[in-house]
Amino acid sequence: MIRRLLPPLFIGAGCATVEPDPYTFDGPTTAAVLTPDDGGPFDEPIGFVSNSRSGRITPLDLKHATLLSDQPAAPWLASRGVALGDERQLGELLAWSPQGELVSLLAVDLANQVLVEAPYVVSVDPELEVAEPLALEPVFEGSGGASLTGIEVRTGWTTTEQWSMLYDGQVWWVSGSRSGRQTLTATTGVPYRSDNYEIAFTIEGSPESGDRILLDTDSGVVEHDLGAAPLTLRRVPGQDLALVGTWDALDDSGALVLWDLQAQAEVGRIDLGSGVQPWEIELAWAEDGQALAFVGDASLPAVYRVRVDLETGGLLEGQAIDTAGPVQDLAWLAGESDDGTPWERLFVASAGFNRVDIFDLATQEWVDVNPFDGVDAAGLDLFSPVVGLAAAPDPQRMQTAARWGVYDEAWVVVLTLFDGSMMMLDAETGCVVTDTQGARLVEEGGDEKIEFTDRGATSTPVLQIDEATSRRVTTSACGGLVRNETWKITYDGAAANWKVQGAVSGEQVGRLYEDQRYVSDNGGWSIAITSGPLPATDGDEWQFTTVEGVLRLTEVSDSGSGSTTSFQLPGEPVIFQYDAGPTGGGWDVLDRRTFALLPLTGNDLVLRVWLRTWNVEVVWD
Repeated sequence: MIRRLLPPLFIGAGCATVEPDPYTFDGPTTAAVLTPDDGGPFDEPIGFVSNSRSGRITPLDLKHATLLSDQPAAPWLASRGVALGDERQLGELLAWSPQGELVSLLAVDLANQVLVEAPYVVSVDPELEVAEPLALEPVFEGSGGASLTGIEVRTGWTTTEQWSMLYDGQVWWVSGSRSGRQTLTATTGVPYRSDNYEIAFTIEGSPESGDRILLDTDSGVVEHDLGAAPLTLRRVPGQDLALVGTWDALDDSGALVLWDLQAQAEVGRIDLGSGVQPWEIELAWAEDGQALAFVGDASLPAVYRVRVDLETGGLLEGQAIDTAGPVQDLAWLAGESDDGTPWERLFVASAGFNRVDIFDLATQEWVDVNPFDGVDAAGLDLFSPVVGLAAAPDPQRMQTAARWGVYDEAWVVVLTLFDGSMMMLDAETGCVVTDTQGARLVEEGGDEKIEFTDRGATSTPVLQIDEATSRRVTTSACGGLVRNETWKITYDGAAANWKVQGAVSGEQVGRLYEDQRYVSDNGGWSIAITSGPLPATDGDEWQFTTVEGVLRLTEVSDSGSGSTTSFQLPGEPVIFQYDAGPTGGGWDVLDRRTFALLPLTGNDLVLRVWLRTWNVEVVWD
């Protein structure tokens, strides 16, 4: 059952102004997870979601499927979140514990080309306290006279910035250095509040045109200028360090910066070269004072394998891996095959290509997932650009099962597509993970629905039945090759063969000849037509409809109204885990569940998807 969560009403204590209509998300784009192993006051994983339009970060209680409450005096109220200013364009973020049970957030601000650091939990003695903003003494500039009274700030909406109130002779124009120019103007003697209720005040006095009042607000937010635009950010596991990919527009060069979270300072910098724009970082491991990272280039067709010295931030080893195009996203995964053979692979989604290519780090070669498609050493055609990738840390139970009833297991990579889909790839095969039945034909009465239209003189061609599957049309076990479409196989009397055409895939290059098994161009399905006593004539036609059978999420249902909402602009998925059921030891069975946290930027929703059931369990809105 899907739990759909609505934000509670916001109750303002002692506020003279009317509070705005509450909302939780405003263009959610990226997410980060703080686990108990990372430190902090929480016993379960907590999610943090950045909002591209409001510049706010929203905390979520991932296990209990609620909006995190950070108000002990009123625990039924949702978290007030962290405000950074709605003129920012927030990119990737991370959550970490600077000491004890405190929590801070670090985010990329693409608009202002800085790293933004914000305190969240500042004390837990005796109860959890979050950072609260304050207003400094206002400063008046001008020839008239005016002052601010009744100044109010609001936790979760007020950030560190300077507010400017400029009088034009009739009204005051209000602007925030990080909240931008407000649509609402202020009038002398009338209570005022900013567009998002970041501040409220009343201007008193007798101003003259050109007078200005400056008001600084402070929520503890700090900006870090790295000397170049930060584009991507990743935490070094288990350490108070982060890797930041930067791009210098002046000399068009990229670098990888090792950032000390505690000291708020740069440890070292690795020059990645001219023309490089490090857009994605994937950390494989960090141990013995070293870290292995893969850096995807948004400008050049390459991924850089970088071994970093965590003491100095220097380069220990580097390698450039050529890719099909500039990199949109990447994921790294290492595991073991069923026979115990270890493997290590890099999954790359290149811009301009509707696929995920797989690089085998052991053989240093790209994997040819489908030899039938005519594209050497490439992944499957997914028919839509890839938005994001995320690898699950351990094998997941599939919906398919072996003949003896045991469920299959596979290492998987979760991916989102621009068309609004979310799917999984089998990390070893590169195929799309399927449902219980996999690719198949539409059936009627339990049998394949295949229609034959006899045109002209009577014809009696016969479809052979495959002994292994008892099917007339055999589909590939590799998910993603078969699409939802209707196929027509039409006899060409002049060529003495059959033309094969899909409603979506189009006419196939290969022609079907009787008494030979035919395989579709991409290897998705095969069929064999045997000559009958009466030969086929021009225009005779077989028709059937295929079903892709892949695990694909494209919409979320509202159990209350029965309506469905299609995914719009899904962001990058984030994988997290928690232990369910009794975990006290002894005979308790550990139930470690793996989920994907998925922001839907166009829907203003965030989803929790359990990979085992492939269901949307929770909708935060």
